[in-house]
Amino acid sequence: MIKDTTKHFFRYSSIVIIISTLGLFLTISLIIMVTHCNTWWEIIACSMGLIILILAIMATPIFYTIGTDELYLRLLAFPLHFPMSQYNVNECDLTDLKKAIRVFGSAGFMGYLGYFWSKEEGNFFLLLTNEEKIGYMIKNKKTGRTIYMSK
Repeated sequence: MIKDTTKHFFRYSSIVIIISTLGLFLTISLIIMVTHCNTWWEIIACSMGLIILILAIMATPIFYTIGTDELYLRLLAFPLHFPMSQYNVNECDLTDLKKAIRVFGSAGFMGYLGYFWSKEEGNFFLLLTNEEKIGYMIKNKKTGRTIYMSK
């Protein structure tokens, strides 16, 4: 178990920065398109795309702290708390997760975020902002649900 109360800010890789920049331009374009749509189906289509992109932006990881009683994860729009009484937090090797299949999530926009599946791990949630080999595995003691996170 790791205990460190300092703030650790997520570092984003070059590819994540490039994809995120393109995604932000797409978001701005959709905002402009929604204001110029003529038919109801154009408004709905542009609005749905805009909502999905805004939700991805809101889930962008900013920093985390690992204390003695909880892991605190700060996303752009909201915080997440993982009490140590309910979760195990351990360092792990993330290289095997590159073979995972994305079930629902982003492929580089604001990081690799979402639900993934692999033969070895089963279903898991991934918060990956760079391609480092070492990260954290956060496992629920009761349900066994797993979250993998960049360091």
